[in-house]
Formats: sequence, C-alpha cells, structure tokens
Amino acid sequence: MQAVGLANLSNTFYSVHPRRNDRFLGATPRLRALYPEMDFTDFAFARHLLHSLSALASRRFSEVTAQLHQMRALLLQ
Repeated sequence: MQAVGLANLSNTFYSVHPRRNDRFLGATPRLRALYPEMDFTDFAFARHLLHSLSALASRRFSEVTAQLHQMRALLLQ
C-alpha cells in the first residue's frame, strides 16, 4: 500500500471533493484560525493551497504537515 496523495484527503484543516479529491472545497474553522489573513476563496486545488500556506508561514504550516504525517502513519499501520 502506498500513502501518496495525502494532501488530497479531507482532514481537520480542509475538505476536498469526494470524487475529484484534488479539488479544494473549503477551509475548516481550525485552518481559518491558524491563517486568519488568508482568503481561501482563491484556491481550487489542494496542492496550490498547501504551497501558499507554506510560503506564507512555514512555522504555522508545520501544524498542517504534522496532521498529514499522522494520517500517513495511521494508514500504514
């Protein structure tokens, strides 16, 4: 089993389309609180969102990546 594409899975920070899971649907209140200055309406794809979050504030982005790593660990168990 490969754990690729974790950025394209809904999580506690954002949701993606159930079938076109590269499509960003919306930020959760948790992500809005973490990045209050970000306008999430500008994003259509999850990868673009993640790239922008990382560029804006790498320290805060570590919380998002920690969630993705945790999801990966659960999938690989």
